[in-house]
Amino acid sequence: MKHILTPQEHEHYPNLHKFWTRTGASCNGKTRIHHVEFHPDGPRYTRNIQLGDPDTDATQVFIIEQADIATLRYFWDSYVTEKHSFLQCLDDFFHDHPSFNFTDIRPKILQTPSVLAKQNHLTFNYVLARQFDKPLRLDYGMIQTAAKDFGTWRDDRDFGPMNPVQRRELGGEQTAFPPLALTRTSATAWFDSRHDRPWRTGLIFLDRHPEFWGLPCQLQVPFAIINGRYYGTIHTRSPADLLLACMQQNGTLNATAVPPPLVVVEDLYRLVTHEWAHLAAYFTRDLNAIEWALQRGGGDKGDVEHLRRAMRDLFFARRRMAHYCALIQHTAHSAAIQGRPVWCTALNATEAQWHATGATAADLQRDLAALEHVMTQMHLRLQSTMTHITAETTVMEADRARVQNKILLLLAVIGTIFLPVSSLAAVFSMGGDWAAGGSNFGWFWAICGPVEVVLLGLLLGVSYWDIISSP
Repeated sequence: MKHILTPQEHEHYPNLHKFWTRTGASCNGKTRIHHVEFHPDGPRYTRNIQLGDPDTDATQVFIIEQADIATLRYFWDSYVTEKHSFLQCLDDFFHDHPSFNFTDIRPKILQTPSVLAKQNHLTFNYVLARQFDKPLRLDYGMIQTAAKDFGTWRDDRDFGPMNPVQRRELGGEQTAFPPLALTRTSATAWFDSRHDRPWRTGLIFLDRHPEFWGLPCQLQVPFAIINGRYYGTIHTRSPADLLLACMQQNGTLNATAVPPPLVVVEDLYRLVTHEWAHLAAYFTRDLNAIEWALQRGGGDKGDVEHLRRAMRDLFFARRRMAHYCALIQHTAHSAAIQGRPVWCTALNATEAQWHATGATAADLQRDLAALEHVMTQMHLRLQSTMTHITAETTVMEADRARVQNKILLLLAVIGTIFLPVSSLAAVFSMGGDWAAGGSNFGWFWAICGPVEVVLLGLLLGVSYWDIISSP
């Protein structure tokens, strides 16, 4: 199939080129597309359309889950008028290489706010946290191999385990929490709006939720509470289904003949916010378990091992929490500028669309500010908990050292008592009159006694000199 990039553009859009020529083959035939048309009497929602089905002049949005090469080719030929902005959108969405590994580093260059403000697309980078159905301990090799067996197109280093800290009860029993699968994922919204022309076509690209094959456990499908509404597993198995269900319940979206782009992606914002809140709940659970263990810790070997494992898991969390906070701040900044400025200008939007955009942006800013506060407080709490664990282990080591010092002092006292006895016995040879029962044997003990007293006095004086000499 013909590449949508020219030979000169391959280097400018490396992520899109990699997907088109290498990793995208695993997505072939797995794409699901939902369609939303906007009419004066309200939007019309259609699930699971086929390429070529929509034939309308109405303003429309396509929700595309697990886009494959044929899908990209179709939209490129049929709907895309802003070619350069669409290529930028796809290249951002297909970025799948983490920048904090120690091998084959390909860092993603941060774009300045002035550059972002000129774009037609908005990309969300966030983390999915999905719990398994039974407790066990996972390592990176296990979960990355399971992701490869499933056939995901993203890089295998986009997946990792989060082994939770197990809670120990007062009775000595342990509450076993199953591990989590963490997945770095993306969602991108693109609109063909221009500064002087309203939008006609919108495309929302979503990643399919990953599965992990070959593990002795299965992922649980969680429910979701988005914008105060409950969505069961019938919707949450697929991000496209969940997003479409949220849009159908959005009063602002359904009350406008042609909503502005920010209102269209409002539920995408809220879906991303829900996933961050979901992840924060697991971090809170682990911190509560650790602090509970610290509160009831008895200082035995089991507690030391428990704290050591907790410290390692906390380091895993701390190493990523700052990055997570930065991603949330990026999303909050986009809400502050109403998504993208080109989406709603004085020349391409009505007064009603301006009002709806401003109200939606204000609501999203408040929600994201609350989420950012929660994550920031979580980061601070995590830091303080790690500091407390370090202090707790220091106290345990100090207590162990105190016991060892007592043992050493006892050994020193015993040595001080028997050293002069053996030394004087060697001097006097303990033969003849000095032998046991001889006439001088009593003098031997008379000499040993004062020597032992003097040596014990010196030992205690040196040991407690700081206390004796202090005012």
